[in-house]
Parts: sequence; structure tokens; C-alpha cells
Amino acid sequence: MENSAASSFNPYILHVGGIKADNCPPAGTVFEERRVRWFELELIHTGGGHIVTNGKELATVAGSLFFRSPGMVVQGVAPYTCQIVLFDAQFSREREALYHNVDFWNDADGQGYGQGLLPHPLSDCRILADPTSLVRGFQKLEGLFLRGGTDHQLALKHALFEILLAVDQADPAAGRLSPHRDRLDELCRRIASRPDQHFRLADLAASVNLSPNFLCRIFKQTYGITLFQYAHRCKIDAAAVQLLQTELPVRVIALELGFENQSYFHTLFKRLRGQTPGEYRQRNRYWL
Repeated sequence: MENSAASSFNPYILHVGGIKADNCPPAGTVFEERRVRWFELELIHTGGGHIVTNGKELATVAGSLFFRSPGMVVQGVAPYTCQIVLFDAQFSREREALYHNVDFWNDADGQGYGQGLLPHPLSDCRILADPTSLVRGFQKLEGLFLRGGTDHQLALKHALFEILLAVDQADPAAGRLSPHRDRLDELCRRIASRPDQHFRLADLAASVNLSPNFLCRIFKQTYGITLFQYAHRCKIDAAAVQLLQTELPVRVIALELGFENQSYFHTLFKRLRGQTPGEYRQRNRYWL
């Protein structure tokens, strides 16, 4: 971390919320375009849609972490579920009245209210293949906010620090493997955008101009799971979306995503989601 940035980082948390399975709009719903007013961290839990940031379209992949600074133009397209925290990076009593302005989402007048720097720079979007610790951090932060709103800033600030630390720990190889990281992230988005497709390792390696063995090695070093474990996670992510937003039978969904072995699909789904496909649909269903 940069010492100067770390020492000046004194956040004020304005809002913590997100899109849950029970309030996720139907697939294809386009959210209103807005200009970011404060700093934002958004963690994607389930994907299927995309987010356009400053004209660049990125798929909403489970485990994606979007960072936005004031002035960015953003627009989302459902479906996806997420948790998001809005904050100012440098608390200021002079701007304290602005912290309680109801319209903290949209910087309609283009003033760019958020000020300060993060302890270390974050890219606009980073995919974390195993975001377990990050999910826990966001859940803790949201729980604190739901219980006390903006009144308990010390606890909220500490929880945000834990999230940023989890990003560091979940992404230890980002700097060392930076020459390949952008290509790997793009490969992840390609896999996530076609969960019904059966990818061949040779084709994936050729698409990023790497040898198959080297691709497998740096993918595991970078994300902590294998390339094909990630592909399976994307398939289960897509299955979860279909379970919530269609009437298709479970066996049809499994077949459409390339699972000819129904037993394996059920086992893998429960391992990654903690519930069988049927249980997941029953407990989380969004009724269209």
C-alpha cells in the first residue's frame, strides 16, 4: 500500500445495500444510466447480465468486484445480484450535510462529491474466482449498516478496511502476473458469457496466445482454482439464474448447460450453492 494514501484514507460510509434474488428485475431490464457521485464497491454474487462503465461493457460474473470513483458513468442490465457500498474516501465535516442527501447515487450536476484516495489503487473491475472472504466482509458491513445506519461509523469503517484487506489477500498474484492478468480476466468473461458451451483447453489457450500448460498454471496461481473449476462455477451461476427466472425443469436446465449426468449436476450445484437446485428455486424464487 502507498503510505501517503493509507494514512489519509478516512472513509465515511453512506450506504450499504444491493440487489437480492427477491428484488432482481427480469432479465434484460436496463437500469437508468447515472453518473457516480461517491466511491463505490460492488460485489457480484450471481451474474447473467452486464454493466457498462464509461462505455465499456463487462459481464456480471459471480465474484466480480467493480470499483467506481466519482464521475464515472455507469449503467447495468439485469439479471445479477450484488452487494454495494457507497463511501467517501476522506471524511470532511464541511461535506457532512452532503452525506445525508437522499440522492447519493447520481451526480446529476457533475460535481464529483467523493474526495480522497484508497489505501491502494483498484482496477475498475477485477474477477475473484474465490471471493469467500470478500462475501463475508460485505455481509458483515451490510449487517452493521442495517442495524445502525450511518450512526456507527467506527464499526463500518473497520468493516470496510477488512473488505479492502480481503481484496489484497484474494488477489496476491495480481502484480506479479500483471502481463497476463488482463488477458485472463477477459478469458473469464468469455467463459462466463457462454456457460452453455463446452470449451476445449487448446482453443482457450490459443485465444490468449499462451500454451495450454502455462495457461493452466497461471490461472490456478492467479485465481486459486483451476480453469475448468471456474467454467463449472459459471455454469452453476447460469443455472441459478434460470432456476429463479424461468419455469424450465431442472433436468432441462442441466442439459442446456452441458450436464448430461443429472446426478453430477445436483452434486456440483449443492457443493457450490449449499442447496439442491430444487431447494434453491423454492427458497429464492423471484416471481415474474
